[in-house]
Amino acid sequence: MTIQEAKEVIVKYGLYEHYKKHKLYVVFDIAQNVETDEAIVVYETAEVPHSVYVRSASSWCEEVAPGIKRFSLIRRMFTRHD
Repeated sequence: MTIQEAKEVIVKYGLYEHYKKHKLYVVFDIAQNVETDEAIVVYETAEVPHSVYVRSASSWCEEVAPGIKRFSLIRRMFTRHD
């Protein structure tokens, strides 16, 4: 997935829930892998202490079963202009 495609489907500053763990995560940026040009989601746990993670945008958006996304948007946290 390209960075432009990722920015069209992934909400920055969005609160997401993981389908299996039901933990909450906040996406705070979408980066680009300089070696592959692949889009990478940069996110952190919503709980304190925060842990920061990265995951490919294609993995972030994939369905793990029919109709079940790996991460589901719960709500937009706030809006920021890039």
